[in-house]
Amino acid sequence: MKTPLSATIALLVALSPLAATAVSAKGPGPEGHGPRDHGTAMFEKMDADGDGAVTRAEMEAYRTTRFEAADANGDGEISRDEMVAAITGRMEEERRERLQRRAEKMADFMMARADGNGDGVISAGEPPATREDMMFRMLDTDGDGTVTAEEAEAGRAAMMRHHGGRWGHGGHAGHGPMGRGFDDDRPSE
Repeated sequence: MKTPLSATIALLVALSPLAATAVSAKGPGPEGHGPRDHGTAMFEKMDADGDGAVTRAEMEAYRTTRFEAADANGDGEISRDEMVAAITGRMEEERRERLQRRAEKMADFMMARADGNGDGVISAGEPPATREDMMFRMLDTDGDGTVTAEEAEAGRAAMMRHHGGRWGHGGHAGHGPMGRGFDDDRPSE
C-alpha cells in the first residue's frame, strides 16, 4: 500500500517532537541550547493537560494543530511553499524565545548591578553612569566610598581568576587598565 506524501509529512511533523525529546536525554548543547531545550519545550507543548505524560490523543491533537497551521490555504495538503513558511515560522518563534531568555538573563544581570537599594526598579540616580562607576562600586567592597589598595588588589585577583589569568580583552598582558599595573604612575597614552 502506497502512503500519500501528506500522510508521511503529517507523521514526521507529529513524531519530530518525540524524537527531539528522546535525543534530549543526551544533554544540552553549548550554553544550554540544543536538543534538551528544544525537546523539552516541544514535549511541554504536546502535553496539553500538563501531567508530564503525552497520550496518543494529545500527540494526535498536536499533530493536527501543526498540520492545520502549516496548511495555509486550508486545502488539506501541505505544499513545498507552505512547508517552507511553516518551518521558517517555527524557526523564528524559537529564535524569539531564545532572544527572550537571553534578554531576561541580561536584564537580571544588569538589575543586580544597577538596583543599588534592591527595590526591583532602577531610579534615575541609581544606575552607574559609566563603566568606571560600575567598576568602582564593584571594587569598593565595604561601601565606604573609597577603594583601598587591598580592595583594588582583591578586585584585580578576582578578575584574573575570572578571565583565566589575563586582565581585560585584546591581549593586555599587564594589570589594570590597558595593561598597566594599579601602582603604575605613567600617564595614560
